[in-house]
Amino acid sequence: MEKDNVRYRELYDKYLELERSRDAFCGKWGFNDEAGKNVIQPNYNLVYPFVNAMAKVRIGRKNAYLDKSGQEIVPFNYDIIGFFLEGFLEVKLDGKWGFVDNTGKEIVACKYDGAGAFNNGMARVELDGKWGFVDNTGKEIVACKYDSAESFSEGLAAVKADGKWGFIDASDKEVLPFKYDYAMSFSEGLAAVKIDGKWGFIDKNGNEVIPCKYESVDGFSKGMAQVELDGKYGFIDKTGNEIISCKYDRIYRADDGNGVEIDGKCGFVDNAGKEVVPCEYGSVRCLGDNFFQIGALVRNNLKYGIIDASGKQVVAAKYKEEDTMSCLGESVVINKSEVCHIIGKDGKEVGKYDMVCDVVEGMANVKLNDKWGFVDAAGKEVVSCKYDGALHFSDGFAAVKVGEQWGVIDKTGNEVIPCKYDALGYFHDGIARVELGGKYGFIDATGAEVIPCKYDTYGECITALCNK
Repeated sequence: MEKDNVRYRELYDKYLELERSRDAFCGKWGFNDEAGKNVIQPNYNLVYPFVNAMAKVRIGRKNAYLDKSGQEIVPFNYDIIGFFLEGFLEVKLDGKWGFVDNTGKEIVACKYDGAGAFNNGMARVELDGKWGFVDNTGKEIVACKYDSAESFSEGLAAVKADGKWGFIDASDKEVLPFKYDYAMSFSEGLAAVKIDGKWGFIDKNGNEVIPCKYESVDGFSKGMAQVELDGKYGFIDKTGNEIISCKYDRIYRADDGNGVEIDGKCGFVDNAGKEVVPCEYGSVRCLGDNFFQIGALVRNNLKYGIIDASGKQVVAAKYKEEDTMSCLGESVVINKSEVCHIIGKDGKEVGKYDMVCDVVEGMANVKLNDKWGFVDAAGKEVVSCKYDGALHFSDGFAAVKVGEQWGVIDKTGNEVIPCKYDALGYFHDGIARVELGGKYGFIDATGAEVIPCKYDTYGECITALCNK
């Protein structure tokens, strides 16, 4: 089986999780596996985390992309490379831009003066000061003739000609006339347009759905758009109704609501416009991804406390900025003087540890007196701190270490596979990578060897799994 086989790369990515590592002696970067074993040598001046089985790396001024076996997918040929979007990457060589795909194949030669990322299967390109579009086969579907252009979205692109903006389709047909001072891409069926210094929104027929009366606007997302009126900010819906009144000096949008500010004081407003937390704090920061799940960290007089989802203060503002706080999902971790205190929703301390990791599959690794265990999202200790090492849960199982040997536990703490392996990876699709006596193999959740531990390299082991 060829090394670059797609299935091979998929399996390599799935069963080998890599973390960036820096060699203290040479100061260069490489990658280690979850057991701390070096997999990709520290040969690079800079490395980025793996995303979709590839990582961007740099040597000197040149950049490349590697797969998890360390093989170059995009070689060190280019002066500048971007990040993959829709499977394509902008690259620059000798002052000109082009595109490569996720196999490293150059689909658009480096001949353009500028380029934007792919969106909806098309990308903006610039040649001699004019803009056009290429598709994902590399074909120039819209000639470079426009003064400026926004990305295609929902089948249309905003473009500028002779000082005015209009909209075209992928065949370069004019769909909406060139009469706007500025135009943004369509989002949720509406596009922001500017006339005589004011912003409003049109639909795909060119109807002015929301009048041009705002000083600034953002595109619609989840049925709402931020707008500025008379120097104040709020949100409108697609009919133009104000969901959140234009009365705030600043708005910081979150998925479940919005941080707001008036006269330097901060609060929180939900997406229905209800002011859940009044503007009376120096700052308000959601703990976790969802304010209504756990609440927020608030600051008063340079001290920090915690409010719950109703705005009630459950932890008094008594902690300093250096006492870092994070969220487990249903509880909060306060790191004070190198001790991690887990605080429940009622403001009471649930537990105390030397280290608390992020929650994965509802469980978080915790460390106490150099031993590892697990707590749930509420901070309740499920697995006592008795292991010498532990990986986070994956597929309902976690690798744990006793002495120098690794085994597996389930979420109740039962040891389902005894600690007998030299290294053990994360479970995916019911199997995990193992190492025993310097040989690699795969086991299932019962401990049965799916691929026996007889292969000298991880690559050979993956090949065996591909052929199984």
